[in-house]
Amino acid sequence: IDLFIYSTLEDAFYNSRGSEMVRVMTRNESGFTLIEIIAALVLVGILATGGTYALSKAVETYMMTKVNSAMAQKTQAAINRMIIDFTYIDTAATAVKASSTTSLTYVGDFPTYPQGIGGGVESDEITLSQTDDTILYDGDVLLDNVKANTLAFVYVDSAGNSETSFASDTVLVKVSFTIKIANDYEQPYSMQAVVGKVANVGS
Repeated sequence: IDLFIYSTLEDAFYNSRGSEMVRVMTRNESGFTLIEIIAALVLVGILATGGTYALSKAVETYMMTKVNSAMAQKTQAAINRMIIDFTYIDTAATAVKASSTTSLTYVGDFPTYPQGIGGGVESDEITLSQTDDTILYDGDVLLDNVKANTLAFVYVDSAGNSETSFASDTVLVKVSFTIKIANDYEQPYSMQAVVGKVANVGS
């Protein structure tokens, strides 16, 4: 009888352990719950949204930087052109035909060949002015994206006085304007050049 009872208890114990192991295995193999899946999807969505926003801002910044860099190069080229032109104005010959705070018309004695090689001199009459958002160089576009009514000329005489028009004793011309860049930002520029620095050498 004792042996029968022991055997029965032993069978019951192992049957109970087996059922418990089956239940544990069943729970472990059941996978993710619906709540866990939803939470994971929400997290992935948040990460994707943040990543997309960061990427779009990076692209926008890159494009803005590229546009601004190109505009800065164009502006510098226009400034260099004006500086070079002003150095060829022959003040002794009263080469400035008209001048104001918004425009300048002058005659420049420009070499037909690079200096030091030889060649003659060609005199050209040039007008610098602004129309809408464009600075015109003798009727052609010198620079665009210029804020309206910002092109300004200041004429400095030998005593250092600033005047509103060119005179026989003008030694320096100052030019200023404002460029419109990306995202409606504005960038002011200014330059100055000695008048006739090249044209009057030896005259």
